[in-house]
Amino acid sequence: MVISPPRPKRSAQPAVPAAPGVVTYAADSFSRTISGGWGTADLGGSYTVDPIPSDFSVDGVMGKMAAAAGASSKLAELPGVSARDVDMLLRLQTDRLAIGGDQYAYLTIRRVSGGNEYRGQVRLTPSGQVGLQIRKTVGWTETAVAPEGLVPGLSHVANGFIWVRMQVVGSPTAALRMKAWAAGQPEPVGWQTEAADSTVPLQGPGDVGLRVYVGSSSTAGTVTFGVDDLLVTSPNGTLGQSQSIALPVQQPADPTPTGAELAPNEQPTRSAGLVYIPFTVLSLPNG
Repeated sequence: MVISPPRPKRSAQPAVPAAPGVVTYAADSFSRTISGGWGTADLGGSYTVDPIPSDFSVDGVMGKMAAAAGASSKLAELPGVSARDVDMLLRLQTDRLAIGGDQYAYLTIRRVSGGNEYRGQVRLTPSGQVGLQIRKTVGWTETAVAPEGLVPGLSHVANGFIWVRMQVVGSPTAALRMKAWAAGQPEPVGWQTEAADSTVPLQGPGDVGLRVYVGSSSTAGTVTFGVDDLLVTSPNGTLGQSQSIALPVQQPADPTPTGAELAPNEQPTRSAGLVYIPFTVLSLPNG
């Protein structure tokens, strides 16, 4: 790993501070310059990257992961973090539109060991839509905890940041929540997808990270995922108590990868077909 002196940070938006009284487990502005890894976060310790360090870098603006179609997923995690109840926020982009196949990013929370974690999946489609789904992996077998929902009004564009937030709270039944919105726009009041899960191995503390994958049918070439303004905290006591937004649910045309494309013996479970659930549009603040 090669580390260069830090350079001034350039960001489309200032980093979001934690609310008063909230414990911050990790934070990263990615203002350093590194090749062959992600180095050490501003708070939260050093990253472990897998499987190929040369696919990871930090350019002083964001952390990057390069992923080719159908190759093994890439993972950057913070093993020094150990927390059960977590609120995870970051900005995400890719340098190419999805062509021929989907692009995937996963916020990983309560990663208690390899093959055991909750995943907040962000799916970027060739039509520019953004889908959210809460998933879990236990013993390297991945299944959906809730149906995927497409976020109304949110589009994926090359090099355009999307804010993603995920919260996992509680035990022996965990409440899991996600939302996403375009950079420069106000955060939605409600959560866009929610679920509950009581899987025993995932009800204790674990680390956090980010995983990415490009669908095997993609013809976009090597896709570089960019991550910025990472913030991992304990949940604010009032966060998530507002009303939720039920999203239209759709079965992806390019399903989440299975088998060795993610990790040994991972076999995501998906139901077939296309189902739409009515959603409520909230009146959100401007600015």
